[in-house]
Amino acid sequence: MEKGKCQTCGEETTLWQVGVRGKDLGNLCEECSLDAARQYQAMRAIVVFDTRYGRTERIARSLETGLKNAGIETLCVNARDVDLNSLKQYDLILRAYGVRAYLGRVVPRGAVSPPR
Repeated sequence: MEKGKCQTCGEETTLWQVGVRGKDLGNLCEECSLDAARQYQAMRAIVVFDTRYGRTERIARSLETGLKNAGIETLCVNARDVDLNSLKQYDLILRAYGVRAYLGRVVPRGAVSPPR
């Protein structure tokens, strides 16, 4: 996940990379992601997340709940457990990933401690 403007509504918020039925819809906010699922009448969805401390997983699980409440069969899974060939069976694929940050600063990949 990343912060930015939703490509559909323009809201400045946390974004989800969204693809529906092989079409990349870009980076959308949570509400527009759900609208895309309804618009395309997606029957099966998967939320793929990558997390180190669990925060991204909690957000991904809440999106999973929202999709299920919208009547969409949804699976939420850690990226390391995904079989790429299995993704073909999903109508909606959401990818969530966290930003390595500490006190408002991005932490470089591989850094042992946060920047000062």
